[in-house]
Amino acid sequence: MFSQKQWMTIAAGGVISALLYALVTRGSLGGVLLAYFCQLPLFLIGLSLGTTASVIAGAVAAAGVIAISGVLGAFVFILVNAAPVVFLVWQGLLSRPDENGNTEWYPPGLLAVGATLYGLGLLVVAWLWLSVSTGGIEESVRAYLGEVTSTILQGQPAEMQQALIDNVAPILPGTVALSWLVMLVINGVLGQGLVARFERNLRPSPNFAMLELPNWLTVLGAALLIGAILLPGTLGYFTKSAAFILALPFFLVGLSVIHVAARRISAGTLLLVLFYLLMLLFGWPAVFVAFFGLIEQRAGFRQKWAGAGKEE
Repeated sequence: MFSQKQWMTIAAGGVISALLYALVTRGSLGGVLLAYFCQLPLFLIGLSLGTTASVIAGAVAAAGVIAISGVLGAFVFILVNAAPVVFLVWQGLLSRPDENGNTEWYPPGLLAVGATLYGLGLLVVAWLWLSVSTGGIEESVRAYLGEVTSTILQGQPAEMQQALIDNVAPILPGTVALSWLVMLVINGVLGQGLVARFERNLRPSPNFAMLELPNWLTVLGAALLIGAILLPGTLGYFTKSAAFILALPFFLVGLSVIHVAARRISAGTLLLVLFYLLMLLFGWPAVFVAFFGLIEQRAGFRQKWAGAGKEE
């Protein structure tokens, strides 16, 4: 099945993943940042050796996490880190022959959709679990924020603490899930880039500049956005979090539009760097990028610019 060298590589990938994940327990900012890349070794194994290899590496990593965080910690690791990697590796390595006999690989747009649907699935699981075990997801989030704010803002007026809870509670689950999905995508892109760089890739790198989404996703996104605005209570809270998660694929499309546009400008690279710095510093430009991606689904700016470039 695998050579001895490959078995050692798979085991090493799992061990490194577990060690990176364990850095969260150190509490330092550097450790937390490195822990964000615990999925990268699993992607490297899967994208170079196949889906089965990623499953084995994930199992090795989970066994290491048991020694650090116990069985519950390993279960969370599998659900949040190992399983989505295996799922995306499996999807990414799907292929079929086209009408000309060439290999057609699973498109990057559907990979983004797969990651998003996995995130929505986790949200549903969390919602159901908290609804049964506690007073509900919103109550659990508010209780958690209450503990955090009482520690961070100790000695501050209760009105200030309550105002912070009221402002953060409605968006916390969605923003946390969205940031997790962004890191999942970043790890996947980095993994594919690295294995391609060393010519160990099982599939060619996708053309993310022409990432396309299915039309039904636009309808679902619009429905969730309307629900987040109009629905009251727990259901409205859930749809608001789901709308945040569904923003990911449209954000990626918006980024691809910006990259394609930057190629048509002489100072495009500099503008891209400035734009990414602006997003990192302020965050709000990401909302406009996602909205622009939603518009691109109908407008098709990239195809028009590509056609104009050929004519030139």
